[in-house]
Amino acid sequence: MTNPQKVGSVVKYTVTGLDQERGRWEIIRRYNEFHILHVTLNERWPGCFIPCIPEKQILGDKEDGFIEERRSLLNRFILECSKFEFIINSEEFKIFAFQAGEVGDTLERLPKQRPTQILDRYRLWFKIEENLDNSELARFREKINVFN
Repeated sequence: MTNPQKVGSVVKYTVTGLDQERGRWEIIRRYNEFHILHVTLNERWPGCFIPCIPEKQILGDKEDGFIEERRSLLNRFILECSKFEFIINSEEFKIFAFQAGEVGDTLERLPKQRPTQILDRYRLWFKIEENLDNSELARFREKINVFN
């Protein structure tokens, strides 16, 4: 992520990536769009690790030192997201990466998911084996107890 630019009252960041289907991509996003992506990922992937982003700040958010620090932390967010296929291949991330213009409204309008829809997503991405015999379940419980 490079090239933070002050545009009116906001700062916009150039985000680049490489997609297996679409190739190299580049998009310009403001902090609020990163924030909405983060919130949306947390809501639509409950219980999954979602990398963190820097907190919102009102005062001093146009100073060069702050802008560079935020750019660095947002870059880390994107790099951490790229380590998780379920994130970078998600509908939410694809909207963020590929939709032209502001994406906040689009992300916020994504429909709420029913529990069965969430479970179907987890089955797809995490290869959950639901038909384990009791000995396998006992072994997993023991691992959890040892971990605790």
